[in-house]
Amino acid sequence: MHKLIILFLALGFGASTAFGEVQTIETPRNIQIVVEMRQAAFQNRPGAQTTSQSTQTQFIVVMEGMEGKIFVGEKVPYVTYYQNYLRQEGYLTSSITFRDVGTSLIVRAKVVGGGQIEVTLTPEISYQTQDGFGSIAVQKMSTSVRVPEGQPLEIGGNISRSEFESNFYRGASGQALQIVLTPTIVG
Repeated sequence: MHKLIILFLALGFGASTAFGEVQTIETPRNIQIVVEMRQAAFQNRPGAQTTSQSTQTQFIVVMEGMEGKIFVGEKVPYVTYYQNYLRQEGYLTSSITFRDVGTSLIVRAKVVGGGQIEVTLTPEISYQTQDGFGSIAVQKMSTSVRVPEGQPLEIGGNISRSEFESNFYRGASGQALQIVLTPTIVG
């Protein structure tokens, strides 16, 4: 937090303020959090190797100590098999539930001194699966870290591989996700 120093030069500004007294008021700062989600797909086969990469960058500015959220996606109708069956048999009334599907980022940040910023970050990626039942898969993590201002820090990720190929060593294929955050004080 910034310290705002006020010097009272005359009486009458308040009962507790004497002539020439310095009063310190802390004001919150704004902190920009940049989050990169780097995805790579790989496939290794005898005699051939292919890779592809993509980077999605999101940023948000939050007031020190407050929470901010970004959501990029859509609301999709969500119904399970059992709900459909019970509705058809007359046990449930008709209703549709909508779920957020996409990328979400929740951030809270605080300057702790010494050029360090404490960041709590909760990224979530959700998507509809291809299982035929309308399932929604979710990848979510949450962490709190101290990071030097302006310095990137890899905070997590995952690697998924084809189970068949991994077990039989004919080659490997899969995807990797790397999450990197960079906090900066902007005012």
